[in-house]
Amino acid sequence: MRLSSVLLFIWLNLTPDLAFAASLNTICLNTQLTILETHASGRIGICVSDGQKAASLNGGQRFPLYDVVELPVAVAVLDAVDRGQIHLDDLVALQADDHGTSGQAQAKSTEPKGSKSTTQDLLVRMIADNDSTATDSLITALGGPPAVQSLLIKKGIRGFNIDRNERAPRSFSFQNHNTGTPIAVANLLQWLVNGWLLSPRSSALLLETMGKTRAFPDRLKAGLPTGWLLVHKSGSGNTAKAGPDAASDVGILMAPDARSFVVAAVFISHSQATDQDRAALIANVARAIGSCCQ
Repeated sequence: MRLSSVLLFIWLNLTPDLAFAASLNTICLNTQLTILETHASGRIGICVSDGQKAASLNGGQRFPLYDVVELPVAVAVLDAVDRGQIHLDDLVALQADDHGTSGQAQAKSTEPKGSKSTTQDLLVRMIADNDSTATDSLITALGGPPAVQSLLIKKGIRGFNIDRNERAPRSFSFQNHNTGTPIAVANLLQWLVNGWLLSPRSSALLLETMGKTRAFPDRLKAGLPTGWLLVHKSGSGNTAKAGPDAASDVGILMAPDARSFVVAAVFISHSQATDQDRAALIANVARAIGSCCQ
């Protein structure tokens, strides 16, 4: 991803009257999503929106968020920064007691217990690297999962249930915890890119950080049409004891004009397909979006 292009997009979309959504042919996209579902394994949830209309497949059903929970956590952190409750250069104690994540991204921190890092550093590690230690450290600094859930409700974003730290010990009934619907995630992305959630500075910081995501380049990014750009957040996890069987990728797809966009949220769970096949399905959603945008 060319950072200069991302920054151009951010500037345009946070400047009144300059940005606009791509025109999405929802009949075309709904048809293609239905075809993709017939060849898929497991539960599939998708929502794609241009801000005016949306295509959805099981968009109102709840799915485990896994690493995608880091996106609403980031919104909560930056909202606290906007309100002066915390600061980007504040030192935050690392929550280094790893309880295991049932297949999620493990903590990547090598710092000894009791180490500290700045809020901004943890934010980047959380979004760009799926660092679960950074996630839980920020959640704790905010006051726990209820603080994140309360912020989403206050902002008017429904469809999330954030009630656990990312690395909390779990049985396989945890699928009811840290969940969200594809529609809820798409709404959050739409509100973020429109500048309705955070200050312009905080919105730009989060979008720029999402542009640095390194995990799972074989998903939405692999299916981007020529000339399109992506800022996103991806994740994986287990919904059964057999091993990883869930994948997700959510993000903002930017058209070649760098001024129009669509948001997309794709979730797969309870899938018996291979990691490669799940990634290919998500990539095909990006290809379908490109073919159905005018």
